[in-house]
Amino acid sequence: MIKHNDPSMDLLLAELPAAPGIVVSNDSSLNFDATYQVLDFSMRQQSDSVTDAIAIVLHKPSFSIDPLQIFSQVLETLAPNGVLLIVDTFATGFSTVGKSKLNLLSDFLALANRFNFKLEREQTLTTDEPNQQAEFFLKFTKGTYPKWRLSYLDKTDIKRMLGLFENTFHHVMSLEFQQWKYADPESLTICVWEEDKLIGSLGGMPRKVLFFGQVQTVIQIGDVMVDVSKRGILTKTGPFFRMTATFLERCAGFGKPFLCIFGFPNERHMRLSEHLNFYKEVGRILEFSWPALLKAPSFFTSLIEVNTNNINDLSLKIDQLWLTMAADLQNNVVGIRDSQYVLNRYLKHPEKEYRVFLMQHKLTRKVTGLIVLHVQDGRCNLIDLVAPLATIPALLVQVRYLSNTLHCERLFVQISNTFAEYFKTEAYQQEAISIPIAKDTWGAGPDYKDLVDAWWLMSGDMDFR
Repeated sequence: MIKHNDPSMDLLLAELPAAPGIVVSNDSSLNFDATYQVLDFSMRQQSDSVTDAIAIVLHKPSFSIDPLQIFSQVLETLAPNGVLLIVDTFATGFSTVGKSKLNLLSDFLALANRFNFKLEREQTLTTDEPNQQAEFFLKFTKGTYPKWRLSYLDKTDIKRMLGLFENTFHHVMSLEFQQWKYADPESLTICVWEEDKLIGSLGGMPRKVLFFGQVQTVIQIGDVMVDVSKRGILTKTGPFFRMTATFLERCAGFGKPFLCIFGFPNERHMRLSEHLNFYKEVGRILEFSWPALLKAPSFFTSLIEVNTNNINDLSLKIDQLWLTMAADLQNNVVGIRDSQYVLNRYLKHPEKEYRVFLMQHKLTRKVTGLIVLHVQDGRCNLIDLVAPLATIPALLVQVRYLSNTLHCERLFVQISNTFAEYFKTEAYQQEAISIPIAKDTWGAGPDYKDLVDAWWLMSGDMDFR
């Protein structure tokens, strides 16, 4: 029997399976009857020895519950038909920007279902309607082991993820590149397993943006992979749905770590995601090109090549350029492009060599723009730029000449459709490329309609460039 002073424990007492048996609990103040073998939940996080507990009790835990970690752990700890009993405060809805300390109840229940935990009882204990939260008693019974199991990507599984990447995209992602790409501590990857085989993976990389004039953090999806033998399973219980829905519920929207999700899916993935209500298309990346110029267009423009040795000295100039560009984009969404971003994204890339230049007037020394170039297979790609929007046409003329000095016949640029007019300058040619820009629609968050044609994005914003 449990001795207690908390009324919520009456519910636990009534629902606890009959003794004897192993009970795992987070609350050491509970006086369980001696006929139970009671183990501490925090110790269970460091041990995999118990697989036959009859119950796991989480009573008003002082730690923040990560639902994916909890269900992964409980799945392995509980015996068949064992019960998970929870008394905790959950959010009943989110309507404001900013990360909440609470889990959204509907997300929690959806994830429980994906782990084949059956909700046997849900009871509201107290409510706080103004703050959209309530204390609940929840009882789950463990069902059959799920055919497709979800988890976070563990460091020990990175090589398997790289193998899945190679099988999916038919080229190799190096370990060094993977570690650089997901270096941000807030990065995460959701995995799907069939027994011990990794069959699906979806990654996310945080990005600081100027969101209609306000600094926010969003997350960019990338490396969306499902084993070729499972790609035809497009139901709401299949691998793709499980990992994508879990990722969206974990990451995006009001009350979540990231305000929204964006990405660049292929056409098939875009249509599938719209069908499943994961994402909506909010724009397109278009490509333009120009012939290189053989003659310098202006004697008064000089170039300063930016590298890891001099970027600290040039950071004030770069940051001022960014502030000027940001002022032009107050009514849009644009990834922050300050000197620190330029350093980490381009100059510290582990595999690709980018050429970064500041343009300035020879006489006044006024900096007019920053450009990022990547030369490959005889084509010069303008990957990124930081400049006042009105100066883009003149800047392109200079870059066309620079393309010639880099032994390229044409200059190429990719830009979101909203800003295409700035690039339709003399001798331009529009190429066939048209890449969807996606924004999440799964949970409560900024309305995707408000983000249609709102993004400034270039090829440098794409994780695969």
